[in-house]
Amino acid sequence: MRTSERGVDFIKKHETYSATPYRDNGESIGYGHQNREKYKKLTAKEAYIILRKDIQKAEIIVKMNVKIPLKQNQLDALVSFVFNVGSGAFRKSMLLKKLNAKDPGVIEEFDRWVYSGGKKLPGLIKRREQEKEMYNE
Repeated sequence: MRTSERGVDFIKKHETYSATPYRDNGESIGYGHQNREKYKKLTAKEAYIILRKDIQKAEIIVKMNVKIPLKQNQLDALVSFVFNVGSGAFRKSMLLKKLNAKDPGVIEEFDRWVYSGGKKLPGLIKRREQEKEMYNE
């Protein structure tokens, strides 16, 4: 199973395209791509190609670490989550522990990931709410 087009569109919507580098938790470009390659400018088409590769990396992390079967909507929500918070944070998260333990409290764990730089961000709150909705479908 791979991330659906709906899942890709969800990530794309929340990341928002930028042709030039911008600062977040590092330097990003395109659709939230960590700009380790130091791209100066990307077309929307180039950014989309990189986005698909980044999503594939997030899928691998989900598949390597989640030990229970997932439905398509759950995979899409978790790939979005990993894409946003990073693989290291996901692997250490209580969300993953509860997920693998089939703990019904897993859904509340999304709410813990709404901070950046110590501040609660409205965009992250909205994204986590929508990931929870997607996960629970």
